[in-house]
Amino acid sequence: MSLMNKFESGDDKQKKSHVKNLIKMAAADGHIDDVEKEFLYKVAKKYSVEPEEVQYIIDNPNDYAFAPPATKEDRHAQLLNLTIMMMIDDVIDDNEMSMLKKFAIGLGYPVMKVDKLIKVAIDCVREDLDEDDAIDKLDEA
Repeated sequence: MSLMNKFESGDDKQKKSHVKNLIKMAAADGHIDDVEKEFLYKVAKKYSVEPEEVQYIIDNPNDYAFAPPATKEDRHAQLLNLTIMMMIDDVIDDNEMSMLKKFAIGLGYPVMKVDKLIKVAIDCVREDLDEDDAIDKLDEA
């Protein structure tokens, strides 16, 4: 872990952890497509993670430990982002789905609800719901 990471706030660690998870999802099929990179940088910008930091995370993923989101809404938003990343290239392979399930459990969802929540998240992405509406649907699941 780099020295600077030791002084980051919990919120910064959560944001960078999420970026790292998105990178892992994007690379699950062996490469990161341009459309995946575009989405990665869009999410990073939303979370105030600079492009140089994204590149550092890509180059040094082991410098960032998993930091679960603090709120239910953040957990839902992260699950949605990971689902979008999985689906963005129009191909969902078994490795990506397995990884999404592991991420969902890591985000703190009960194992018994993971399959249902992922189905809801996939439906939200297919329906192109905005984030607030999708979070509401996940909340109801």
